[in-house]
Amino acid sequence: MVSLHANNVASHDHPGSPVAYFTPDNLHDALTALEGGARAVAGGTDLYPALAGAAPREDLVDLSRIAELEGVTQQGAGWRIGATTSWNTIAHAALPRAFTCLQQAAREVGAIQIQQAGTIGGNLVNASPAADGVPPLLLLDAEVELRGLGGARRLKLAQFLRGPGQTALERGELITAVYLPAPPDARSAFVKLGSRAYLVISFVMAAALVELEGGARAVAGGTDLYPALAGAAPREDLVDLSRIAELEGVTQQGAGWRVGATTSWNTIAHAALPRAFTCLQQAAREVGAIQIQQAGTIGGNLVNASPAADGVPPLLLLDAEVELRGLGGARRLKLAQFLRGPGQ
Repeated sequence: MVSLHANNVASHDHPGSPVAYFTPDNLHDALTALEGGARAVAGGTDLYPALAGAAPREDLVDLSRIAELEGVTQQGAGWRIGATTSWNTIAHAALPRAFTCLQQAAREVGAIQIQQAGTIGGNLVNASPAADGVPPLLLLDAEVELRGLGGARRLKLAQFLRGPGQTALERGELITAVYLPAPPDARSAFVKLGSRAYLVISFVMAAALVELEGGARAVAGGTDLYPALAGAAPREDLVDLSRIAELEGVTQQGAGWRVGATTSWNTIAHAALPRAFTCLQQAAREVGAIQIQQAGTIGGNLVNASPAADGVPPLLLLDAEVELRGLGGARRLKLAQFLRGPGQ
């Protein structure tokens, strides 16, 4: 165990004590630390950028030394992929041709450095609607194995993912593996759309599989609610905010400015704002294709709390505050206080 004292920041869960960094070499020790409130980390490709240079606020458990969590192996007619297996390993594994969509997605997960460090388990736990690994794994009927000190359980990936930043993972549990059933005699493919050809967060992506004996299916994903549903019906009631006039628009208020939560990125990009806000307007022009800019909103971008949210860096730079309102009244928070982590 190594204690981190960066900036003398105390543990979020244990005020006054330093954050601990555990490096177990066996699953039992890792699960024991998780049960105590620590957070798992493997490649760290989402966690560390999200910290934005700050010290962690919770104890961390490094899973990279636990051999049983890594590797791609055939088990009977199916396949097991350990949770800390890197995308680079998956991309170069000798897998059935029906799994081509997964290997193509593995080659699209960021730069080669991200592919070498980022893991399949981390991609799923992060539960980003833009996670490239999700559509092919849903298409291939993947299951995830969850393990805690009390035992193990398996869930279909579609049951494990419950929404942006939300999963069925319980306190003290860890994804230990992804299981793929025996593949059909089929061909598959994965494609994604971003603001450029490479090294980009997906706006929309899709995986498709065609069986040689007939039959085909596809799964789509993307960076907002409807792509994240992947064609399924919503599992909760929805409230459409698009007709509430007071939530939309860019207005000057005294020496400052107010941007309504449902204001589109396209509106922000073309608003008559001070030149100091150029960074925000440039970000607005980078939020996906023009269709995304016209439909996507600044409020949705912040609530999604994705580490890849283009709007967050300029808003933090401009010392933005967010207004939160419920039936009990309203309150305002600095954006840095509002954002608590990926999907939080």
